[in-house]
Amino acid sequence: MVASGQNGQQPLIFLWNAETAEVIGKKRLPKGCRLVTAIGISATDKYICASDAAEKITAHIFKVDGGVNPIAAIAINMKVTHLAWSPNTEEVFATAGKDHVMVCTYDGKDKVAGVKGKAGGGKIESQCSAAWINDPKYVKDIITGGSDGKIYHWSGDAVVKAYDNNKGPVQSVGCRKHETHGEIVLAGGNDKTLTIYKFSGKLEKFWSVEVDAAPRSVDYLNNKILMGLKNGSLVEMDFTDDGKGNKNVIMTSHCDGEVWGLNVTTLADGNIKLLTSADDNRVLAYDVKTRKALAEGIVMEEAKKEKKKEGKDKGGFKGGASSMSS
Repeated sequence: MVASGQNGQQPLIFLWNAETAEVIGKKRLPKGCRLVTAIGISATDKYICASDAAEKITAHIFKVDGGVNPIAAIAINMKVTHLAWSPNTEEVFATAGKDHVMVCTYDGKDKVAGVKGKAGGGKIESQCSAAWINDPKYVKDIITGGSDGKIYHWSGDAVVKAYDNNKGPVQSVGCRKHETHGEIVLAGGNDKTLTIYKFSGKLEKFWSVEVDAAPRSVDYLNNKILMGLKNGSLVEMDFTDDGKGNKNVIMTSHCDGEVWGLNVTTLADGNIKLLTSADDNRVLAYDVKTRKALAEGIVMEEAKKEKKKEGKDKGGFKGGASSMSS
């Protein structure tokens, strides 16, 4: 099952069959929620929890086989960027985001208790992502990716240790069981790196590799790593002990703003190609039959920035396309 959320004053949540892409259910957040900022599914697909962007930011719990409205909620009051349920229980989830990590426990009825993470006397670094350790020996342990480039290991609401990972934010983290190496932690860095760690009560770096763009989401199953990159690509990578596994781009798409340009062309050999351009300043050429991107280019080159007399930039650059013609 897959869950996705919408924008709007009363945002809808859609539940999908992951194999057929059919809609199998809908839920709705209360009026004034504005946006689903993060969403998570519990260990056995019993519950869904979604955070909003209301004036008083809240996480709402829904029963998958229940009604359209939430059955319980908890005020977070800080922007939520990621939400993850514990793999070892149906009642516990964590939120991560602006200046916080919060561990929440649902009572199975209509109440949720929350405990905010402690920063050892200081301000908690904003967190971009969160994942729970799968090993039942570490049932309270959480891994989060910090905006400062560190990976944080938590036990309950307290930081055990912080590990330097990359330049810029740690955009994504994931915890999975590997067939040979046991518990592994995947981390996607804003510097376009994927790093793998072994976990046995502490993190031990295994390897790191450069990828085409920052991994905004990471996963692992059956000796395959799956990455959702910031440039709009889905990439599958073979897991190897040296980090040199083959990479296969499953899908490529535009990744910023709207798609303004669309053109269909038939080549001399009869093959049909699809061309698109968008606010991300890219032109993509697709093969209609294989549904894969064949090539890409840019709409507009960035000119050398002119300087004002006082030495300041006149402004940033953003290319793009508003139309396309054959």
